[in-house]
Amino acid sequence: LGLSSTVERLHRIVERNTSEVLSALTELHAAGMLSSHDSGTTCRHDTIRDAVLARTPVAARQLLHRRAARALGREVLKGSGVAELWECVNHWRCAGTPANGVRLALALAERLLCVGLAADALEVLSEVEKTAERLDYRLRALSGQARAARTLRDWDNLEAVVARWRGAQVDHGLIPPKHTRFELLQCEALYNKTESMGD
Repeated sequence: LGLSSTVERLHRIVERNTSEVLSALTELHAAGMLSSHDSGTTCRHDTIRDAVLARTPVAARQLLHRRAARALGREVLKGSGVAELWECVNHWRCAGTPANGVRLALALAERLLCVGLAADALEVLSEVEKTAERLDYRLRALSGQARAARTLRDWDNLEAVVARWRGAQVDHGLIPPKHTRFELLQCEALYNKTESMGD
């Protein structure tokens, strides 16, 4: 859980009774392996965390990531933060089921765009486009990528995104609508590319 770790979340993830969880946390804290902060507790050193994870079987690690994603997922959509959403999306990815985190990834990208982190949003949305099984999620990812590319003034990428948006619809037997904001974005990209060549 990283910095999102709280005793309550750990308790939900490991599904042990409260006394067992508190006893284990006390023992780890006494051994100097955990540090406490206002909102929870974290592993004191990345090296210790990495060593523990390396010794944990893949199936067990994926199960823990899945439980962590579920525990965080219940809370993060209610808030307005970015870090915990990012953490939750990453847990689904580490659990080997990034498709389960698609809705959260779309929310994360929207928040990143709202705070001006278009390059980070583009990265998240590109991943969603690759992993989303539903067409509506893929189209939302492409729409977000178009916004991010426009913000970054990445005209080549914007043109490519518009082409993929059209292609996604054709692949599903749909006729892409004409005279949409995507058409305007494509015109803007062409205009700006032409302008920059003239300079």
